[in-house]
Amino acid sequence: MGAVESHHPEVTRQNVAEPVYLHVYDPGNSTLMRGLNGALHGCGSGAYHVGVEVYGQEWTYTSLDSFGTTDRSRKRRHSGISSCVPRSANGHTYRETIFMGYTSLTKAEIISLTDSLGEYWCSEDYDILARNSCHFCDHFGRHLGVEHIPEMFKSLAAIGCMLLGSPDSPDPKLVSKFVSTPMRMLVK
Repeated sequence: MGAVESHHPEVTRQNVAEPVYLHVYDPGNSTLMRGLNGALHGCGSGAYHVGVEVYGQEWTYTSLDSFGTTDRSRKRRHSGISSCVPRSANGHTYRETIFMGYTSLTKAEIISLTDSLGEYWCSEDYDILARNSCHFCDHFGRHLGVEHIPEMFKSLAAIGCMLLGSPDSPDPKLVSKFVSTPMRMLVK
């Protein structure tokens, strides 16, 4: 008798191919912000909140304030990474979805990855220009083995950072606070 062939391929890391999506949002729920982003989007720019969907969970990075707490005196640092149902980021208006590629990581590996990244992506370190959801999702995507997020979603923050890099620039934390205060008013 000959050997029996199996018609069920063994599940291995090599044949796991889970799609990865980038969900793009206008920050907040204001008509003004949607209109502003509508105009800037056509020019390849804008202010966006983004999240990466993999295995039916959307992962993103937010500040401590986004979690509804103002107690910054705690000694323990908190991960700014959170997940939600895809296309439903709290406090933001969904705009579009972009297919980013496939990951070979398993669901368990994704959970482990987000746990370990949480030590590096602390909510207290959130910065509207230099360390926001776009930066996190770009970094997270690289760990998943997909392409960088499109530059247009990081371009406005990059321009702000570039201006802060000039010798005549004011203190970056002061400017970031100055920029984030009107942004909070715009997105409400």
